[in-house]
Amino acid sequence: MDPFHLDKIPEFHRKRNGNENVMCAKLREQAKFLFLNRLSKEQIQNDELQQLWILLEKNVHTLSNDMNDEQTINYLEFNQIRQQLDPDSKLRKYFQATIFFKLLGGEHNQQSSSNQQQLAIGKISILTFFRYVMRKIWLQQARISLSFCDSSATGYLTELDLENYIRQLIPTLTKLNNMDKSYYPFYICVATRKFFFILDPHKHNRIRIIDILFSGLLDDLLELRNDYPKDSSNQQRTKMATGNRNQTIDDFKWFSAANTIRLYNMYLDLDDDHNGMISKLEFLKFGNFNELFVEQLFDVCMTYNKEIDFKTFIDIILALENRKEIQSVYFFFNILDINRCHYLDDFVLRYFFKAIENQMRRQGQEPINFDDFSNEIYDMIRPQQSRRIYFDDLVASGHADTIISILIDFNGFYAYENRSILVSEDGHKIHLFPTEGTSNTPWLYAHFDPMNISQSSILFKWIVSKQQIDSEYHYVGDDENCTYVRTNYKAKNFRLVCVDLNNPSRDNWRDIIAESTKAILSNAYIADYDKIVATYMIDVQDKLKVHRLLDGEYLYDIPIEIGSIVAAVSKMKSPEFFFLHSKFLSPGVIYYHDLSTNKTVVYKKSIIDGFNESDYNNTQIFYKSKDGTQVPMFIVSRKNITLDGQNPTWLYAYGGFNINVQPSYNPMAMFFVKYLNGIYASANIRGGGEYGDDWHKQGMLLNKQNVFDDFAAAGDWLIENNFTSREYLTINGRSNGGLLAATSANQRPDIFGSTIAEVGVLDMLKFPLFTIGYAWKEEYGDVIHNRTHFKYVQKYSPLHNVPHNLKQYPNMLVVTADHDDRVVPAHSYKFIAELQYRLGKKLPNTPLMIRIDSNSGHGAGKPVSKWIEEYTDKICFLLNSTPYKYDNQKD
Repeated sequence: MDPFHLDKIPEFHRKRNGNENVMCAKLREQAKFLFLNRLSKEQIQNDELQQLWILLEKNVHTLSNDMNDEQTINYLEFNQIRQQLDPDSKLRKYFQATIFFKLLGGEHNQQSSSNQQQLAIGKISILTFFRYVMRKIWLQQARISLSFCDSSATGYLTELDLENYIRQLIPTLTKLNNMDKSYYPFYICVATRKFFFILDPHKHNRIRIIDILFSGLLDDLLELRNDYPKDSSNQQRTKMATGNRNQTIDDFKWFSAANTIRLYNMYLDLDDDHNGMISKLEFLKFGNFNELFVEQLFDVCMTYNKEIDFKTFIDIILALENRKEIQSVYFFFNILDINRCHYLDDFVLRYFFKAIENQMRRQGQEPINFDDFSNEIYDMIRPQQSRRIYFDDLVASGHADTIISILIDFNGFYAYENRSILVSEDGHKIHLFPTEGTSNTPWLYAHFDPMNISQSSILFKWIVSKQQIDSEYHYVGDDENCTYVRTNYKAKNFRLVCVDLNNPSRDNWRDIIAESTKAILSNAYIADYDKIVATYMIDVQDKLKVHRLLDGEYLYDIPIEIGSIVAAVSKMKSPEFFFLHSKFLSPGVIYYHDLSTNKTVVYKKSIIDGFNESDYNNTQIFYKSKDGTQVPMFIVSRKNITLDGQNPTWLYAYGGFNINVQPSYNPMAMFFVKYLNGIYASANIRGGGEYGDDWHKQGMLLNKQNVFDDFAAAGDWLIENNFTSREYLTINGRSNGGLLAATSANQRPDIFGSTIAEVGVLDMLKFPLFTIGYAWKEEYGDVIHNRTHFKYVQKYSPLHNVPHNLKQYPNMLVVTADHDDRVVPAHSYKFIAELQYRLGKKLPNTPLMIRIDSNSGHGAGKPVSKWIEEYTDKICFLLNSTPYKYDNQKD
């Protein structure tokens, strides 16, 4: 057949063999261009869409007010509109019976009451129809645009093809206008890798155009074309653009300029040798990873010379930040499958367990047993083949993200290891509270037969699912009819509820002890068959009250001194109730209370040689903060103190994470009071949980400045009432309290003479990037993705707010530890370096020092010998930088 007499253009979409000459290739490319260009011109234009909307509005019915006045049309009106269109209008193809009944059936509607009414009366919403048409047009236009970049003309895009498409797209993405052009190559890489990570998990190095269109990823990217106003229409407009996908503008973070800059800066921070690549040693700084996992990761993913490049780094970040997604599970399964057998067995689990074992020893902990470790994993997965976990087993279990976190990430292992598992006294009920974030937990329950310990007989069911994690749940006990739980669900100050496990919906929970507006229910214990001993916190002091179990009726108080209940023990079928009471002046007294006689006696008491409680005062005062809020503060001092403004004073607070700072024994504080003739003050500032969730919320996120104002007001009160003066006033805090101490030194150097900031979160603009820091975003804010949070935190971040020109600044001792994997020591290193750089020469007589403990962590598990060394160094620092005097006559 003569090729010049073909009745159609040659099939450009079929790639020729390798012998195709240059002219044929150019002809094929030109044919593709002409074909796509013609299709593009044939697309429905804006004026036609405007005409469609006008016609729709002319032919509408309006539903009643209770249906939000929604405009609808029936099938007859639908056909009338079709007839009103021009005969050659491209819109006529959308006026088909199949489309009408598809929309009538709710395929493009959620089944709300209005949709159900529309179905009943045979009408569809004109807005729903218009969205459908818009979506179809958008898909056609997007397919044409992508096809222009299809170098092989096969309906697939290679990585280079997609990069070219995104490169051409960038000038149209208005939300990227402020991004420096030097970031464009990195942005293109970050965006492209997201598409390939999701759509090409098996690494075929190409993805179908149709998959791109229906994945929703392109919708997310193209949303950057629009600057949506901050109003309630955002969500609706976004849904219009994305069809059925239930998204809002917050879902498009990956494709934002801020995300590319975040990832680029992370990469630069890790690249210590500045060679443009990341080594294993450099990558280990990124998180608290299992080092054997990192070994395998680099074996599988390394790019060149045993290092990884930026593109591979992005894939790893995508996998880490989306562990619940099947693509991430596949990514990690390939890393964990060290034998390339397509399954994980005892050999594989033991391999990664070795690093966990070593990590626990480094932390001073006794390693767990491997059999317990592996059996726990197999029990969660329940593989089809005994002790072999295939990829499908991992996905089907619903626990893939948990298993992956346990094996690759020490933080993930510790989070799982520290979950709560509680068994009822009769041994028949198991309650599981997996750790999620820093407070709220889901709740699972299983019935258990102690006479049949086969794991197959234990089937857990959700009482509170992961989708309902909005509150705390603390198990108290069980009887035949109820499981008793202390919760802040619909009760900011907590309540005690009865849960019927046969009908466990939260709507059916019954109050036993209702929420109090004046006291926080901080614990509850069942004893003597029918009684509850409840611990209440009232003005930061614990009180014990006895109630009846049946209905929560108050019976009587158990008298105790100012202090806190550290621990308590009871049994449902015994009248014996033991509790440990602590206060500033005593390490603890164990009391025994008999619920059958209402009698309390001292069971055991700690005695401190040379320390007589009767020589000291322990009082509570209330002072006014900057905004008028009344804040409580405890003050401990000698009884014969003189209020002359020259008393060494140690002011402590925490102010965060809903943590209460109640009266408890602190050996260093009592040493300070006795041997330095000092005053110890503990301020219960906002951010803690001393007055419930509202008190916490007033000191978190965009209210964090209240915390610093409360602390400063405590210092002002102590000075105004002649307890102390600036040169005699030392402030102190640990962890979040270290942030408090450092920020207070920056903000109020006029009232604080010395500061000891311990293991503090001091670089507030990067805290989510280190170890467990991401879990603190609910407290401090999402400074990486949320501009409002970033700007607020930037104003108080200690590292970024060191004063430049001051005549005075507090004596500063920063305390950290080289193995702190909770608040990494880099926070402290950078802060002290900034202090010394800014103020070292200007204030040569002000000590700006750091103490770095070796082979220590955040504090938990530290031996007494190390605490003594640390206490000694802190006291010596104060004796050498303040007017404080050591009174050796009291030895």
